[in-house]
Amino acid sequence: VRVFTVNAGVILSLNKVNIVHGYAASGSGGGIANNGSIIVTNSTFSDNYGYADGGGLYNGGTAAVIESIFNRNGAHYAGGAIYNGAGALTVTNSTLAGNGVAYGGGGIYNHDGTVIVSGSDNVVKPLLLRGTARIHPLLGFLSILGGVLAFGVFGFLIGPVVLSLVLSA
Repeated sequence: VRVFTVNAGVILSLNKVNIVHGYAASGSGGGIANNGSIIVTNSTFSDNYGYADGGGLYNGGTAAVIESIFNRNGAHYAGGAIYNGAGALTVTNSTLAGNGVAYGGGGIYNHDGTVIVSGSDNVVKPLLLRGTARIHPLLGFLSILGGVLAFGVFGFLIGPVVLSLVLSA
């Protein structure tokens, strides 16, 4: 049985959750099948299986994964840890290890969407900010959503950068 299904129009925030032994017998996303908007922080995906794609996470919506672990997840076709369909995915400071598939993308497989790994923090923040900017994960997720709504695909970068600049001023 799949652990979570997030339908279109639904927003879900998970913090410090262990998503284990999920199984999608005839579909994708053994741990989570997302077609809405999710933010997952400080969580662990392990031993999940998606018959088609995305053992840990199938994303067809908007997803932000922050400081989380994907371990020993699998899928028959693609995206052992994460499969990103036509969605928008950001993975920041997370670990993907020991995930597998029969065909392609043991860690992350991107089909038709947008994927950013480690976000803008590694490149933009050191150039623009001094010291550290502590941003609550929900505020960071909302800045990504607002950025995408205002600037399209590039909003994944622009939204968090604007938020960081405002908070550091």
